[in-house]
Amino acid sequence: MDNYPSEGIKADPLPDDKAEGDSAETETWDDNGPTSRKAVAMIEHVVMAQLADRLRDAGVPVEQIWELDASYDHSGNGNMWKTNEQMVKGIGQSESGYFWTDINDMHYRFGGRPSGHMLHHTASTAYTPYVKNSRGQTKMNVMAGLRRGNRMYQSGGGIPTLAMCSAGPSDYSAGQGVRDILESYLSVGLRFVGKQLAPDDYPRWYGNRYYWSTEVVLNGVGAVIDLDLRDLLIVYCAAVSDMLGENENFHFGHGQGTGRKIDLFDGRYTDMAATIFTMQDAIAVLLVPPIEPPIEPPIEPPIEPTPPGDLVQIGRNQQYIRQGETGQDVEFWQVRCIEAIEGVKFYGNSNKQFILAEAPQLKWKVWDQAMTDWLSAWTRRNSYGIGATERIMVENAVDALYQS
Repeated sequence: MDNYPSEGIKADPLPDDKAEGDSAETETWDDNGPTSRKAVAMIEHVVMAQLADRLRDAGVPVEQIWELDASYDHSGNGNMWKTNEQMVKGIGQSESGYFWTDINDMHYRFGGRPSGHMLHHTASTAYTPYVKNSRGQTKMNVMAGLRRGNRMYQSGGGIPTLAMCSAGPSDYSAGQGVRDILESYLSVGLRFVGKQLAPDDYPRWYGNRYYWSTEVVLNGVGAVIDLDLRDLLIVYCAAVSDMLGENENFHFGHGQGTGRKIDLFDGRYTDMAATIFTMQDAIAVLLVPPIEPPIEPPIEPPIEPTPPGDLVQIGRNQQYIRQGETGQDVEFWQVRCIEAIEGVKFYGNSNKQFILAEAPQLKWKVWDQAMTDWLSAWTRRNSYGIGATERIMVENAVDALYQS
């Protein structure tokens, strides 16, 4: 997917005396070259500003997408996540001039796009997201955590949320690192496996203008990512890949970009590398078109009207089902789980009869503890409903059943 303008602006080489997080440029640029540092009209980034809409299209509930407005620009200059630009001195933004930059070191302002997605953790248990800090700097593109009010947490309850902070590159996020991962892996869609062992490049090279950065609220010392939040991260990464036309290897860890870091590290895995490749594998499953079951001859309509809740009348757009819920969406997943777990294809025209016959321990249209225990025994995880992981496992098993 090519979202670049026809021409870009060549980046300046980075001076040796720049500290991590600083830009290579010392003057402001626009699409035609250097300009005076003056205020410009707020313009949306045409590529990454689509992300919130694409997440909603992917089925992420609206309450889990937090689009930061001008009240979260602590520089006081009215930047919002879609219009956040690091270029103009004197109105709160960085004076250095940060633009999306491609592998050929060409700058693209509002028409640019990132060349990779770096996953970080905050090394804290709570964080308040922002568009810009009081110095006019941007730290992250997206923050992921459990939202309670206007703050994001590692644990303790809350809504699993993606805070949209900036559609443009961040002043200090990816930082100093090894450029080879961009050139030898990301640009060709290959997976970088393991921890980065090479020293950071010298003269210094920074990934800030090249990488989309996501900060996960996690203390980084063996802490475990909330399972619902992890499911949301996987759907989010798949949406980014789909939007940019990239595979699962587009997403990588901060510790793979520089040997100085160990994030993103989910404590349920042995190390950062295992955290990343298990996420990449889950993202890949979402990016593969589902196998359509073979078309079967239509079933003759019964003499009596079909009971309410006929499987073919129920939509499949409900991604999240939780214990305690009732209704047709629960009924749909009860039928699908029977097919996956018991290996019995749906027959007849009545979901209720199928459920009572094949899984009599279940209550029709009710997700109770018995349903949770039954599904958890099969998934070998705490499956208190249908999240992204359960959906993938069940649908893969059902697809295999109809292919057999």
